[in-house]
Amino acid sequence: MRPKTRLASSVLPFSTSGNPLLRILCLPALLLLTSLSISCDRIHAYLHPNEGKIGFIDHQGKFVIQPRYQWIQGFKDGVAAVETKTVNVSADGASYDITDKFGAINLRGELIIPLEYGTVRALGDGYIMAQNDKGWFLFDENGKNLCPEPFESQFEKEGDGLVGYKEMNKDHCMEFGFLDKNGNRLYRTVYSKDGFAPARTYGDQFGEGLVWASDSRGPILVNREGVVTARFKNAGVTLNAEMPFRNGLSAVATSFSKDDLNFSVRSNWGYVNTKCEWVVPGMYAEAHDFSEGLGCVKRGKLYGFVDATGKEVIPPQFDDVGQDGFTNGLCVVSKGKKDVYFFIDLHGKKAIDADFEGAYGFHEELAAVRVKGKWGFIDKSGKFVIKPRFFSVGSFNNGLAAAAE
Repeated sequence: MRPKTRLASSVLPFSTSGNPLLRILCLPALLLLTSLSISCDRIHAYLHPNEGKIGFIDHQGKFVIQPRYQWIQGFKDGVAAVETKTVNVSADGASYDITDKFGAINLRGELIIPLEYGTVRALGDGYIMAQNDKGWFLFDENGKNLCPEPFESQFEKEGDGLVGYKEMNKDHCMEFGFLDKNGNRLYRTVYSKDGFAPARTYGDQFGEGLVWASDSRGPILVNREGVVTARFKNAGVTLNAEMPFRNGLSAVATSFSKDDLNFSVRSNWGYVNTKCEWVVPGMYAEAHDFSEGLGCVKRGKLYGFVDATGKEVIPPQFDDVGQDGFTNGLCVVSKGKKDVYFFIDLHGKKAIDADFEGAYGFHEELAAVRVKGKWGFIDKSGKFVIKPRFFSVGSFNNGLAAAAE
């Protein structure tokens, strides 16, 4: 399953035209996204323009953190990863050396992680991971190092205040588990040296107090206390992919199929409730998190929306749907015309009488839209609150949006 197509991708210097199955965000190799990351803030909030530097604007379009960065992740829970680039030219001008350094800032623009790392990413819940030649470190929103001893592998997706990790432990066995902000290792799965798994293995992300796991009898749900809360009543259910719980439902896939390029992809997506009961049978090519009571699904090559009972309240009809899903009662979609985007309401009706070259979902009552090659922000009436003047933007978060002129 791929992330839902990132609308208005022309804002970034990476081509995502053509087959929509190829429209996966392509940032530098160290951008650590998994194929199941579909939160808009983890995707289109990354800015890496062709030219100019990036800063942060407020709701009036004024730069409150001045443009000084070559790359910005965008704020997540009050922290943002940033990059600076230094070009050192030799005295004779014959050669040059480029130095990239990553750090993290707070909402005041103050560095909480110094610009001395090769990679820095904000994970959410105030967690920040950083890498140098010693390995991977985990920090909190105040810059406190939560694991003085570095890990060999990057940290995984956060959820419910926990971050996933993996490493080879001192017994030379592969260990998976979760870290909290006290540095405690929880819900550990340790594989034996011969590769055999323990009686129970956990997924990689909590959601709404639950994590998917499996034992000898199949998939189960486990709460924060480690207690099994539910399992499928029908034996033999095998999940090939599962999403964290959102709004009481989890999108899951039960099989594999082939995509247009003959690659194996997870298929037969549906939704399961916290009792491991099917609410929406596994019948879709894709299923994504619920937002404002509706879940985005793909049937054939078109996207639509189902409610929590499985009813298709907006039948599949759109060529593309924004990463955000519905925010502030609206969702950005495309239909029919290439590179033309518009907003629909919760009934699937066009809500703003305008089309755009690109658009992001509404965040903090404003949505970024592209007109004549420039980005600005509109309110729900379609009125420009911040006129189009930016080469590149991200969505608002914590009162700020990344932007480059």
